[in-house]
Amino acid sequence: MGGYGALLTGLRRQDGEIHAFGPELRLGRPGYQSTGYGICANDQRLVDLASLADAFSRELNLYFGCFDAVDAAGASSAKELLPKARRHLLRSTHANHDHLYSLNIIRRLIRTFERDPARELASKQLNCGIAECELRIFGNLGEAFASGAVVDPPDLAQLEAFHLNPGIMQLAAKAQARAGDLDKALDTMAETEALIENDPVLRGLPKRWRKQLPLQRVNWFLEAGRPEMARRLLTETLERFPADEAMLTLAKQLELRCIALPHTGATDLPIE
Repeated sequence: MGGYGALLTGLRRQDGEIHAFGPELRLGRPGYQSTGYGICANDQRLVDLASLADAFSRELNLYFGCFDAVDAAGASSAKELLPKARRHLLRSTHANHDHLYSLNIIRRLIRTFERDPARELASKQLNCGIAECELRIFGNLGEAFASGAVVDPPDLAQLEAFHLNPGIMQLAAKAQARAGDLDKALDTMAETEALIENDPVLRGLPKRWRKQLPLQRVNWFLEAGRPEMARRLLTETLERFPADEAMLTLAKQLELRCIALPHTGATDLPIE
């Protein structure tokens, strides 16, 4: 993990092939993890990746989860900044390393470093066929949304990849909610979850990402003044996914007296 660190280290050493998962190629932008760590886009410590890569003669593999706006932006940027790289566009999230590990693909790659990553990804139907222009649009709109700018949901809904990409649908739902249309946001997020549940590949996405969708709906139900729907959905979510602090906080807020936690080994957890 640490895609940027792996990429930078490999380019500096120039002595072996590189596999970097979800590297941020333009750091310090709105919505990026690097920004959360205090990195600014004009930080003088940032290096010129393109110059380093120009002298790199080994194989350079970059893996991007196309359901994540930052990864989509990275994949789009990589074509310009690192034209020698093999870009692997995945039906996955930013946590695509975890996703691939759960499917045994990482083990296969690192056992000998002789297997073709593209072939391994194709064997699990993980290749994403999103168009280059839509990668860029998704990345740009995700960054705009993170900056607080107004994002028009139809700008996302008109993309050809919209009904195939739960990340784009999720962003559209959040844009609808920000615009004050909670009913439409709830419907769009429910459609997103249905897309995932009905696709055997998408059902394998990391649980910590998948559970954020119903949890967002729980919060929207609360915001819409529909606490009973929120309680019902949270109970279902707790039955399906491992509980975390945010889920337990919501349970207390909704005054659920006890909740089953099958993923934790506990039978019941009282909520004071």
